[in-house]
Amino acid sequence: MKYFIKKLATLIMTLFIVSVAAFIAFQIIPGDVVTSILGTEATPEREVQLRQELGLDQPPVKRYFSWMVGVLQGDLGVSYRYSKNMNEMMPVAELIGDKLPVTLWLAAISLMLIVAVSIPLGVFWAKSRSKVLDAVLGVTTQTAMAVPAFFLGILVTYLFGIFLKWFTPGGYVSYQENMGGFLGYLVFPAISIAIPKIAMTARFLRNSMLTEMDADYVRTAYSKGCSDRRVMYGHVLRNAMMPVVTFLGMIIAEIIAGSIVVEQVFGLPGIGRLLISSISTRDFPVVQILILYITFVVIFVYFLVDILYRIIDPRISSK
Repeated sequence: MKYFIKKLATLIMTLFIVSVAAFIAFQIIPGDVVTSILGTEATPEREVQLRQELGLDQPPVKRYFSWMVGVLQGDLGVSYRYSKNMNEMMPVAELIGDKLPVTLWLAAISLMLIVAVSIPLGVFWAKSRSKVLDAVLGVTTQTAMAVPAFFLGILVTYLFGIFLKWFTPGGYVSYQENMGGFLGYLVFPAISIAIPKIAMTARFLRNSMLTEMDADYVRTAYSKGCSDRRVMYGHVLRNAMMPVVTFLGMIIAEIIAGSIVVEQVFGLPGIGRLLISSISTRDFPVVQILILYITFVVIFVYFLVDILYRIIDPRISSK
């Protein structure tokens, strides 16, 4: 119980520090939000009115605490750039709520591909005794890791979209219109995300298994008459997965936080693309919330990794 309380306290404290840092950073960035929204031709009266509407006439400390109280109550503020109509700014919660499912579904499909391919490939590679196969897999995975994400996205688009015509490049279908078409389109950006991650995970697992196979407990298990399958899957793989779980946690946090490059290449209206556009248009309320979201995702994923550690190896102390 103490462990969970400690982790929860760490999560809250980290979010608080990040929120303060993000708020201060956007206060000292040069430029005036009101002028950016209204333009240079706006009257002084209109500028004063908008400044009051956005609460920018209040002291920074008061604005921060008002913002945090709103966040805790579910009020994430309003966007400076997006609007429902000419007279009503769009709430940040509604804006992010529309983009978040795209990123989460993309992350889920990517993760399924990564786990389904990399784990069996890593085990097969570790068990292989062929030097030729080892060399081929080594070169292939190294190449997959080296290819930039944007170029890989272009290759996937050309191969599956233009050459094989399995999907229409740029033909994104909203999940609100057609869930089947939406998921079908996401498979291809997910492939772009998964390929380098599969290569990294497979190499990592293979190296970890090779290290474990040289351990004393493996020789002891064989001396007791354990089968090769039992030793490999009951002992070696179980212990080799410990560092791999941490690595997978990093991957999960990265793709859930938003795959910026892939979303741009495939025209996906996800969190990563929203973050880039909000930074370029100085939409600070949106950027601040997205920073908190990314921070929360990273901390929460590592919290789950710690729990999974205990499931894989109960000997780990809870202290």
